[in-house]
Amino acid sequence: LIIAPTLFSSSNSNDRSLRMLAVMKSRNAMLRSGTKPSIPNSIDKDHNTAPVQSFDAMPEIVSKPFKRKEKISPPPDSAMIIFYNLFIPTDPAEAKVAIDVLTEQLGQVATSLKEITNKKPTLQSAILYYNLIGNDATFPPTEINALCRKLHPSLECKLSGFYKQASEAVTLQDIHDFCRQEDTDQGTRVTYIHSKGSYHQTLVNMNWRREMTNSVLHPDCQYPPDDRCDVCGSSFYTRFSTIYPGNMWTAKCSYVRKLLSPREGGEYDNKKVESVAKFLKYRLWGQLHSSLLEDRIDYFGLGRYRLEHWIGSHSSIRPCELHRQNVTFELMVTGQVKPEHYEWGMGPRREEVVEELLDATKRLKTDEDAQFREYYYLPGNLLKWFTLYGSKGVPSSKSWAWSFFPAGDKWKKLVEKHGENAVEKMVMESAEDFHSAFSENHERDAFKVNGEDEALFADSTSTMTVFYHISFPPEAKKRQ
Repeated sequence: LIIAPTLFSSSNSNDRSLRMLAVMKSRNAMLRSGTKPSIPNSIDKDHNTAPVQSFDAMPEIVSKPFKRKEKISPPPDSAMIIFYNLFIPTDPAEAKVAIDVLTEQLGQVATSLKEITNKKPTLQSAILYYNLIGNDATFPPTEINALCRKLHPSLECKLSGFYKQASEAVTLQDIHDFCRQEDTDQGTRVTYIHSKGSYHQTLVNMNWRREMTNSVLHPDCQYPPDDRCDVCGSSFYTRFSTIYPGNMWTAKCSYVRKLLSPREGGEYDNKKVESVAKFLKYRLWGQLHSSLLEDRIDYFGLGRYRLEHWIGSHSSIRPCELHRQNVTFELMVTGQVKPEHYEWGMGPRREEVVEELLDATKRLKTDEDAQFREYYYLPGNLLKWFTLYGSKGVPSSKSWAWSFFPAGDKWKKLVEKHGENAVEKMVMESAEDFHSAFSENHERDAFKVNGEDEALFADSTSTMTVFYHISFPPEAKKRQ
């Protein structure tokens, strides 16, 4: 007997969703055989959000702007349009670290502006819109604006809003609003950066932040050699999401306007949870698998990680990247990337961000059916695209996704026939051959609830919905 708690409940609470995923993870670990190698967490939890103790105790984030947002109107001669998510803690020592980060990143902006204006004489200024989160007293906006002018006389920094507590969503929403303004040229490119490491200053965060900032401000990201590029960053990956790890990028407004609003608690948040819920259900039915990676909220794009998945969430993305193909994620976070490692190109050119399960990787190379059903290949992306955007999330017939992912040709035929219902159609048509939710597990051990599961559910007052699936082998049907 397998009892699987799922995300289907009367509430859309992200907190409960994360708890349910934690239980599902422990249950899958029990059912899977073999020992897994450890997978390092490459996605750091420090991401310009007022700190919280844990995801199980995550408070609702309420953004409190100091005034109503004005229409965003950058100067017509702007060489760069930058949106900056800045977090300055209230603790004096931590605030000093954040101000050092701010000064360094503004210096990077000024350096890039000098390089671009030398190449483009008609574009002689840059505008940086920033949301200040946490503390506006230690280094107030007037001093920030003065620092910008000091670093470059044509660099204008403008406060968009001050928040005591907020997430990256407030700045991403500013970008979304700007790109959807009627008077915004859809060919306009906007840059998103944040003060990574302003709360947890580590060597990894410092190296990662510097390289991401350098990349998105580079002339080849600001003005890509191939204008087809929708989004540019240091490195674009495809494994657990179509993503720029660390979440800094330069994007074209014509692409950004296709995305759902990243507003807290909005449609994007709810549909991200819905897409994961669908996958867990299909995996329970035995029709999709996730053998390459563990169940983790950063891989699923839940909690605050949903914002890191936002920019790559539409199937129409035509990504490009600055790092040459042999530059690994490890090289970036250890500070080993140099200008000679830059080689702009259209993506995708790379796949995995983190260490994957070796046995699964080997098996998938030769098992075509496993490739077809692997969540971290094409079906997981299709499920997300279709859940988020419906028919508008169907990749075009010329999309890079069909040739890049294993089993792309097979999925392309299904999508051409069934559109945004292709994944659901595959699951239902496969159901007649389905015998067990975990077909590789033939053990008949009694189901047991371990202490971790009891602890997770003991303090939950919310109603849990249980889906109970019983499967009998064909030869057992005649038995009483």
